Amino acid sequence: MRLRCATPQARGARTHERPTSPAGGVARLVFAAAVLLLFFALVATGAYADPFLTTKPVAHDPWPLSGKPHIPSVDRVAPPGPSLGSTLAAEVAGSTVRTAGDIAFSETFEANMSAWTLSGSPTWARTDFTAGAGTWSAYCAGSTISPPGPYANNMNAWMVAGPFDLTTYTLPRLEYSMWLNSELGYDKIQILVSTDGANFTPDVWTGPLGGWFANVPMDLTCVPTLGNLAGQSKVWIAFRFVSDATNTATGAFIDEVRLSDAAKRPACVWLDSVTPAVVGYNKPVTIAGALTNTWVSAGLPGKTVNVYTKTDVSDWTLVGTLPTNGTGDYAGTLPIVRRTWFAVAFPGDTEFESAYSDTMFGAPFATSHASLTPPAMPRICKPGVLYKRWGTLKPIHTAEQNKTSHTKVFFYHLSHGKWRLINSGYAKAYRNTTSATQYMVRWSFGISGRWRVRARHRDADHATTYSAWRYFRVP
Repeated sequence: MRLRCATPQARGARTHERPTSPAGGVARLVFAAAVLLLFFALVATGAYADPFLTTKPVAHDPWPLSGKPHIPSVDRVAPPGPSLGSTLAAEVAGSTVRTAGDIAFSETFEANMSAWTLSGSPTWARTDFTAGAGTWSAYCAGSTISPPGPYANNMNAWMVAGPFDLTTYTLPRLEYSMWLNSELGYDKIQILVSTDGANFTPDVWTGPLGGWFANVPMDLTCVPTLGNLAGQSKVWIAFRFVSDATNTATGAFIDEVRLSDAAKRPACVWLDSVTPAVVGYNKPVTIAGALTNTWVSAGLPGKTVNVYTKTDVSDWTLVGTLPTNGTGDYAGTLPIVRRTWFAVAFPGDTEFESAYSDTMFGAPFATSHASLTPPAMPRICKPGVLYKRWGTLKPIHTAEQNKTSHTKVFFYHLSHGKWRLINSGYAKAYRNTTSATQYMVRWSFGISGRWRVRARHRDADHATTYSAWRYFRVP
């Protein structure tokens, strides 16, 4: 398949409105009001809280170094989903350069927390409940609360380390591994840096993130308000967890902290949209996104990103490349014939490390209709004769898919000027040719007059598809 460039689409969140039903009677209104009052009462008392873990979190496969989209001072939120397939992960991870120069600071929490200054109550403490690597990590409320918590309301827990001398560094970078489940949009973890030990620039995360995220990078060559920290003689780093007065969850765990001089700068490749969600058979969808550096989200122009696709019956496959424009955006079109997932990867260059789009939360996908023809009925069908007729379906379905009948036919008879459904049923048999799947129906007709038939195909890979009508007569 060949990708075609398209005009980049604006990146942004979609909103979905819930449909409302017509107003009911007085009793229904009273009941609805009672439910709302109960809900707000629960929220006010904190009883309606995000669920917290009762077992240890399960660690996901670690990302490549630059695999997480990174925007400063913006809350990141995404639903949990499947991890990346083996082919794309291995290809990108294998090309990622992670060799670092001097290491100013490294913390695994396996021994103690003597390097950290702690404040707040409760505040951070070591735990062996879960870890990004090894056995131990730091838990945001561990000084007085055992994980899985929940953490307390009105928290302001700090752990600060430094100062560190970066006068000989050219590409300073902070990395860490994190696990987070907090009240969405309200309770947050901040990863901070400072050059005076008093004024810190935060990077903010909130909400459940679905597992451990390894080696999350923070590029310290372009920190908002602080600029390039390369060459600074004193740099502090900090982790701060804050919560409001209501609703709690498990909290935050931090592990594998490292402040080092990197060989290359981390990059981030976004896959913002795959549109439309449903297309016709072999019709194109538009893929749009951007390539940025990890802290300030400045676009990287003049680069090339690789586009990968995956279906239910395949692993990730490289299908083409797209250039980034002057602002780092890219866009292109690609036809699909079944439900298809998309991912993009930046292979890296002499300045920036490789990266791939965030599929930890589930890669974006689009679904197509199938190509379907009705059964090949003759124009005249004799009454009482059993007809066996075949129709075609594209793309080819596997023998396993054909075991579960997925194509249904509907027979209509014209009576008193109206088409009336007389009978319907699933295909009786399937066979695959070199170009399509064929399905077979068996039918006999006992009513004379005008008839018509069409087929419907529906399965996990395709949107509901109807064939054209085929008309015939029974004498």
